[in-house]
Amino acid sequence: MKKLLIFFLCISLWSCQEEEKKPSDLLNFVPPHTAAILNTDNLEEFSEALQENSYLNNNKEFPLVSFFTEHFTNLEYISVKDKSLLCFSRIGKKEVALTLISKEKPSIKDLSKVANKKILSYTYDEINVEHYTLEDMEAYVADLPNLHVVSTSKLVLENIIRIYNEPIPIDSNLKKIYRVANDSKASLFFNYDAMMKIYRDYNVKAISHLENFTDWSVVDLDVNKDAIALHGVTQTDPKEKRVLSLFKNINPLKSTLAEVVPQNATGYFSFTYDSFENIETNLNDFHEKVKVENKQAALFESAQEIGIIYQQEKPVLVVNSIDESITKDALLGSQEELSEFRGVPIFKYEHPKAFSQTFRPLVQLQNLKYYTVLDHYYAFAESASALENIIANYQNRTTWSAKKSFQNTLNKLSSESSMLIVGFNEEFYKSLSSYLKEDLQKPLQDIKGSDYESTAVQFIYDHNFAHIHVISQKANAQNMSAGSKQLSSIKTEDKISGDPFLFTNWRNKHKQVVVQTSENLLKAYSAAGKLNWKKELDGNIIGTPQEIDIYNNGRIQLAFNTSNKFYIIDRNGNDVKPFPLDFKSPITQALSVFDYSNNSKYRFVVVQGNKVSMWNKEGKQVKGFKFSKTASAVSQPPKHIRIGNKDYIVVPEENGTLHILDRVGDSRVKVKEKIDFSNNAWYLHKGLFTSSSLDGKLIQISESGKLTQKNKNFTETNRIDATSNTLVSLSENELRIKGKEVNLDFGLYTAPKIFYLNNKIYIALTDTQTSKVYVFDSQAELLSGFPVYGNSQISIENIDAKGRLEFIVKGEDDSVLIYQMN
Repeated sequence: MKKLLIFFLCISLWSCQEEEKKPSDLLNFVPPHTAAILNTDNLEEFSEALQENSYLNNNKEFPLVSFFTEHFTNLEYISVKDKSLLCFSRIGKKEVALTLISKEKPSIKDLSKVANKKILSYTYDEINVEHYTLEDMEAYVADLPNLHVVSTSKLVLENIIRIYNEPIPIDSNLKKIYRVANDSKASLFFNYDAMMKIYRDYNVKAISHLENFTDWSVVDLDVNKDAIALHGVTQTDPKEKRVLSLFKNINPLKSTLAEVVPQNATGYFSFTYDSFENIETNLNDFHEKVKVENKQAALFESAQEIGIIYQQEKPVLVVNSIDESITKDALLGSQEELSEFRGVPIFKYEHPKAFSQTFRPLVQLQNLKYYTVLDHYYAFAESASALENIIANYQNRTTWSAKKSFQNTLNKLSSESSMLIVGFNEEFYKSLSSYLKEDLQKPLQDIKGSDYESTAVQFIYDHNFAHIHVISQKANAQNMSAGSKQLSSIKTEDKISGDPFLFTNWRNKHKQVVVQTSENLLKAYSAAGKLNWKKELDGNIIGTPQEIDIYNNGRIQLAFNTSNKFYIIDRNGNDVKPFPLDFKSPITQALSVFDYSNNSKYRFVVVQGNKVSMWNKEGKQVKGFKFSKTASAVSQPPKHIRIGNKDYIVVPEENGTLHILDRVGDSRVKVKEKIDFSNNAWYLHKGLFTSSSLDGKLIQISESGKLTQKNKNFTETNRIDATSNTLVSLSENELRIKGKEVNLDFGLYTAPKIFYLNNKIYIALTDTQTSKVYVFDSQAELLSGFPVYGNSQISIENIDAKGRLEFIVKGEDDSVLIYQMN
């Protein structure tokens, strides 16, 4: 589609010219039913500012952005440096006319690229009208004395001519608001009712609480490379019922709701009041009803702020109490405890419609049956699970108030609000898309707004008008949280056995969240919590299943064993033939998987007490593997280690013997000494086979078989993890990362685990006694936002195949939590 304003202004230069006189006020010629007016003294400068904004640049393909930046602000061929009004008028369903009204004719830069011009003319009400066609675009031009008009609509242009000849009164509300505009800046005027009519053309869900919100508004537009700011006023007609007028005779207060808004929320809305009596009177007047006794008046009188948090679960209403004792007394009749989540009781609320009956249209939630208490915040919801998300993030301190970037945004607003509306951009767009018709849903979901974390809209009511502030700014990297936020919680119905793990869906590269339940069901969920499949197993999985690519074609499978069977399954949980393999005597260690040359010629090692067998991917035993039996039981799964171009298989025995074999099972490194093995596996670290002993020593063995012991004063329960260059150890509460010590609180910790992702090292461990997950960097620094809630070892991956990392952890006995790392 061609750039509309370029077309307007180019063709205007071909139209008739008359002697210019002092122009009339452009406002007199604004078309009826206009929804928005852009008022600038220099459209060219304003266009350049828009084109430099990083947010608009990153979303050029979104229909609204492309309409705004391409159709009338791309001034490649013309220069508009004088006062003009650009009007948007709804002339039919999904049909908006664009009309430029200017004092001076714009100057042209270059017309050489303009082709396929067609000009027709006709007379309307004694005024010559030029009808221009440029390829697939049309416009109508009229040069009136002292006025230059271009419109995409013949109807609108002819209507302006009639107004010119027979003036009609200007909308009195528009006239009042026009007087307060700042002439030194670009201003946007918009009529709320007219804008809502355009919105209804594209939405599929009604938003009744947005009706009759206000009348005409004006905001000054301040657009630069890294921020979009709007500041202005909106006026309400005192003769009409308007939502903003509900705050008459009420002083605005500071909003602190962000302290309880989870970082996985899509947005929130809050309003404040210093007098429940006054806001109740305003609400009764709005609905034209007589005041009656309100059974929850004491609860509402104890509040200074009420807000609604929107999230993937059902929304949650939050009361910010100024006097907790009064609030608690008001809820004495609602003390039935229905459940408990992470030590926080969830109660039954006996008046589920009280908020909507009292505060409609500000509150529409009808069935708030549950509530919980978090310090001076009282949260109400239609489901207990919605409250669980609020509790989890409040305890984890992963709320929006903890983000410096969001605090920077709030600092740009006034300290006190009548109403505050905040959308957390990426999640907000996804949620908003469900309200729009199909052709706009995907473009909205695809908006790139991660750098612009939030958009805040603030209203501060004064006599028959309110101040408006809108801020959306790029978050500086140093102010963006490096911690985590809980994205979702997956309920498994049954108790989880062992740790949850991830399994790649090779079709979309997303990771499935897999758990084994106490009923020996293997269940796989999407990150959104949808059950993809379930599979019945003969017993508990031993160890952690491993991903393989058995056909070397990118189609990932999962390999594991129980005590009686060796399984390989595909992404849908189906057995890969000829598996599973049955074993008569019990399997005692986790399955070992070797891919010596990374060519999918897998070898699988099964341990049954002191017996060792190797199998190929065809399900046949490898006869050439000579190592089949040990003197005592094998104490750990055999492990493959590669040094240079040599392969080693490490097999420890309970009697202290360590075998280091070659590929065929012959001894490759002879270790003479007996070792008092700990529970730690063997690793390659600094070119040496490395583990630890029960008596607290670090054991290292060279390729020649030389054994060295370093006294690290580890306890018997010491745990280590290692890579070629990084060694991590945990002894009681002392965590060491590359020699740097961290003293943790005493607890029951999982073994530390090293993750190397995106060229960064992360070290994770969980205190299962206090349900805290810790993640450190390679410098032994705890990442901000940690610890968070969890009850198992975690697994970090790029679960959704997008930019950020996520991790999973067991939550309650029947839930898996998914966190995002920022």
